[in-house]
Amino acid sequence: MFIVGMTGGLASGKSAISREFARLGASIIDADYIARELTGPNTPVLKEITDYFGHDILTSKGELNRLKLRNQIFKITEDKLWLEALLHPLIFDEIKSQLLKPVPLYVLLVVPLLTENIERYRKLINRTLVVDLPIEIQLLRAEARDENVSQPILKKMIAAQATRTERLALADDIIDNSGSFDDLSDQVHTYHQRYCSLAREKN
Repeated sequence: MFIVGMTGGLASGKSAISREFARLGASIIDADYIARELTGPNTPVLKEITDYFGHDILTSKGELNRLKLRNQIFKITEDKLWLEALLHPLIFDEIKSQLLKPVPLYVLLVVPLLTENIERYRKLINRTLVVDLPIEIQLLRAEARDENVSQPILKKMIAAQATRTERLALADDIIDNSGSFDDLSDQVHTYHQRYCSLAREKN
């Protein structure tokens, strides 16, 4: 199986890019989606989170209040570290489980914190694809997407991630997402063809 690990900073466009790869036939495994499944209503993980943070971390429907949780962990470092220690191993185990399923072409493994956790993932992936854009554009897009999150929290979220330089140092391939969707789509098509070819060679 040929596996491309894709990463990028907050609001860099990973979701839009993974949808485009999926449209072309790539199999997508998304760490953020897995995290949401793990922390869904009535799950053991949600119970652990509730035991730690209190029931105020839930919505009136008993679901995880992700905005409140986000604000909490970016105010108190110990809370962020606790949550990461809980979720990251579980996410990794689920990714390995999903990778046991056969795929027609190749897998695009989307991991927002791939750079920060590269030692955990290094043996899984064949290439690393980094979504890149200037931090000024990243912040503007984050503000437009997450209207309920304050700019200070967004800046803390960006600062808590690997730097642009650190991500680029890890990259085998780079998608520049500072331009138009047409430009982005052209880049995805080019890489898709390359990954199909590499997957055939590997298999």
